[in-house]
Amino acid sequence: MDHFPGHRLALGLVAAVLAVWSVFTLTALDAAALSPEAGGDVVVVFPMGVSSHRAYDAIIRAGGGVLEKSLFANAWIARSEEPGFVGRLLAQGAWRAFDPVPIQPLLIAGCFATATARVDGR
Repeated sequence: MDHFPGHRLALGLVAAVLAVWSVFTLTALDAAALSPEAGGDVVVVFPMGVSSHRAYDAIIRAGGGVLEKSLFANAWIARSEEPGFVGRLLAQGAWRAFDPVPIQPLLIAGCFATATARVDGR
């Protein structure tokens, strides 16, 4: 006997929405990832569970330098001016690397604050 007849439909709809959202999100992340030939400043994302020491070591082994750690345990801002930096990061176990510009406000101050440093040093 089904005491909650509408709940199965609601649960089915929630599951369908989550499945479609997951596919679109993963597709968007894949499209936003930098090519292996890229260099410069990158947000490098490692698989969940990778230690900070392992991530730091992977960036150094890929020929880059760490600029800062992000709010997320598995994401770092790194830099190497050498072409192919992203490919070397991937070879060291990184999941993906992204351009930091669209992500930078979240890494600096979040949505409710802005950076106000002056360039001239005053």
